[in-house]
Amino acid sequence: MKRLPPLSLIFLLLLGMGLTWVLHSSAALRWAFSVASENLPLTLEAASLEGSLAGPMHARGLEITTADITVTAEELELDWWAGDLLR
Repeated sequence: MKRLPPLSLIFLLLLGMGLTWVLHSSAALRWAFSVASENLPLTLEAASLEGSLAGPMHARGLEITTADITVTAEELELDWWAGDLLR
């Protein structure tokens, strides 16, 4: 069995740490919301976003608008676990 070189192990460790930071930072949640609102064929607006992509997330003043319908939520909380997507 071949062993991984130390540089590969360091790379994998840094990659894991970076992914953990992205999933658990509120900045990444706001960035993902911004990217979604710019690239989806609808309008997404929120007065405030708190939490992380890994959950729980809390949005206040959420408004989703399409050509046909507008959905408004004064407060919305999503508490999920990403592992559930793999089931």
